[in-house]
Amino acid sequence: MSAAAGRGSGGSSGSGGSSGSGGSSGETSAGASNAGGAGASNGAGAGGAVAGGGNAAPPDIPRSALTSSLDDAQTRALCDWYASLFGGYGHVSNCGMGMVVVPDQDTCVLTVFPHFCKTATVGQYEDCAFSGVPSNGCNLTDECRRLSCP
Repeated sequence: MSAAAGRGSGGSSGSGGSSGSGGSSGETSAGASNAGGAGASNGAGAGGAVAGGGNAAPPDIPRSALTSSLDDAQTRALCDWYASLFGGYGHVSNCGMGMVVVPDQDTCVLTVFPHFCKTATVGQYEDCAFSGVPSNGCNLTDECRRLSCP
């Protein structure tokens, strides 16, 4: 699958993720940011594979919302957006002594958000993600350290 192609099932309300529209089930869509995804009531899609962009707009979730209070669709939309910044699900960033990869949406949901401090906000997560773009996700930035409890 090319970096700009993805599979997803389109939602009946909202578009699949930060940009692009939800495709029909099994349809392969192409786009610079997010292709496919199940639509959510707030327009933030979930479930679609995404392709790299580095500057895709985050989903429409208030920056002040606590990551610990997000529903499943919101968490999945943030995972899709995050993956879109770094080449999409399955993209490998070689980081000298190791590598960074977000294999799929379920892995993101199960491994990323549960480790944040209960007071971490969506805005802090977005700042963390954007701060990692220059290093292709390889450097742990101050913005990302703020997501963890002291």
